[in-house]
Amino acid sequence: MNFDDVSANIQSKMQRLEQQLANLRAARQRVEGDNAAVAVIDRDIEILMETRAKLLRSRDLVQQVHHIGQQTQQQHRRDRFYQKLSLALIAFSGVALLALLGVYLFVI
Repeated sequence: MNFDDVSANIQSKMQRLEQQLANLRAARQRVEGDNAAVAVIDRDIEILMETRAKLLRSRDLVQQVHHIGQQTQQQHRRDRFYQKLSLALIAFSGVALLALLGVYLFVI
């Protein structure tokens, strides 16, 4: 899965979770007098809040991994550029050395 797919998946789960929380909060207000029902709903809300926290951490981790991946790709591009530059400089030095040898041999 790529970053966009994972991010969209987490976002859709967050939206569903927020809707479930809203529904539970509304249900809690409707059963305010029934202590047993309120306790069950409160526990469900607590579980959903824990799940929400885990989803937020997952989203943050996915963003960090994506950012690190981008940095790694940029570093690889820089490394390839410097490898090519080094080869070009070595080739240029070789040509310059041959030119100097040629001038030296023809002058003497």
